[in-house]
Amino acid sequence: MPNHPARRFPSTVERQHSRELETLGCRTDLAEEELADLGQLEAWAYFEKMKAGALRREAKRLNPDGAEHYDMISAASTVGMVKVIDRFSRGR
Repeated sequence: MPNHPARRFPSTVERQHSRELETLGCRTDLAEEELADLGQLEAWAYFEKMKAGALRREAKRLNPDGAEHYDMISAASTVGMVKVIDRFSRGR
């Protein structure tokens, strides 16, 4: 027998473990990207809500009789934004 170490091939279990680790790494990267995208979407929604609130206040100032309608429009837009964020966060 020669004095060199025998060449060792990875076992089936080791190859499976390696594939699982690689898959886990890819899923982790994807989750981090989705989280960053969700944060950007939430920041956009918050900014849009602030703009809508400013417009609503200005509309109330210009025409106080429509205040109830402006509040309903603002509430509907907020619900719409929440639905978009929820769909995005669920991956749909």
